[in-house]
Amino acid sequence: MTSQIMFDSEKAVYDHYKKTDAPVVLYKGKVYNVGQYVPLHPGGADYISDLYGKNIETAFEDQGHSKSAKKLFEDFPVIGVLKGYEIEIGMQTSGIDGQKPNDKLKLNYTEGGLVNQLWVMKGPTLL
Repeated sequence: MTSQIMFDSEKAVYDHYKKTDAPVVLYKGKVYNVGQYVPLHPGGADYISDLYGKNIETAFEDQGHSKSAKKLFEDFPVIGVLKGYEIEIGMQTSGIDGQKPNDKLKLNYTEGGLVNQLWVMKGPTLL
């Protein structure tokens, strides 16, 4: 399972960027590493690099990006999730808790935390 950082706030995402200098942006609750895409951006690298560590939803939507541009996010590595948003993890289910066998496990980063949700769902066997 890929390790993901759980961010409590948008400020925590920005602080992570400042600390690591990683080319990350926040979009729809997920923190993406966009480093490989930046030089390919049709509008130029500065449009993205100026937003490192920040929530890009408003800027992205205001530009009227196409469905295919939005679909690009599916290919970017997700390094974390903002509190209150659901994520999928690469762990396959075995038909537990209403999920079909081989569905990706969906968890919501909340006060209870992801580890607690995994434990409640199936005990230590998923960990």
